[in-house]
Amino acid sequence: MDIGTVLRGLYASEINASVSWFWDGCFDWSLGDGKNGVLFHGTCETIEDVATALHKAALKHYPGSVYARSPVAPTAPVLTEEMMEAVRQAYQHLEKTFTLVMGKKGCPIAAKLRAVFPWLGEAPHD
Repeated sequence: MDIGTVLRGLYASEINASVSWFWDGCFDWSLGDGKNGVLFHGTCETIEDVATALHKAALKHYPGSVYARSPVAPTAPVLTEEMMEAVRQAYQHLEKTFTLVMGKKGCPIAAKLRAVFPWLGEAPHD
């Protein structure tokens, strides 16, 4: 897992985190900050392990965040709320049109969208 991608995703989602190290030692990382509180922290031997640890901690502690709702967080670009709303509207349009035209529910294309974006069908998050 790429640390730059994880950090960009956390930053874009307004999730505070930090990484520090001492040469020839381990990496210390934390999710959260001194002002609002550190939610989770740890020590890793490699920067790749730090990326994985931060990613897992963000998914656990911020499950409703833009970061967590990205299609393949964090390898895919982080979706903005506007982008997510556009995908949600396209999904709902597909479902309604399929039901009207075919007389039944269960549009196969909408099902594929749900597989990529599992948050579809949920109420929009604040």
